[in-house]
Amino acid sequence: MSLIGLSTMIAIPNMQAGLRAVRLDSSSRQILRFLRVARMAAMASQDQYEVMLDPTQRVTIRNISDGTIEPGHDSVPLPQVKSVTLAAPGPGIIFNRDGTAPAAGTITIQGAGSSGTLSIEVYRSGLARIIK
Repeated sequence: MSLIGLSTMIAIPNMQAGLRAVRLDSSSRQILRFLRVARMAAMASQDQYEVMLDPTQRVTIRNISDGTIEPGHDSVPLPQVKSVTLAAPGPGIIFNRDGTAPAAGTITIQGAGSSGTLSIEVYRSGLARIIK
């Protein structure tokens, strides 16, 4: 009986750390999906689109030309994220009509607790990828 209790005490912290890592990975993939949706919307509508990240860990896709927010992409929260930092000129990542980005940028996501940090690189080509 004590062997079961001991193994449970060892397993639970490891499971919690693994769960935090999965949530961080999920949030980074959600931001990557937002970037791809904005890029596709820019090419489809022939307007510039911007993915905005705010300090409350929310993501929004906005049409720069008319200021409208992409339906279903208005201030979506990122669960279990401690902070999101954007290293790019301007308040967000912009996509041109041809799907390119006027400037490259890096989005750094720090997970809650000790789950680590992930980055998303956005290239001038408009493509983006998660860096682990």
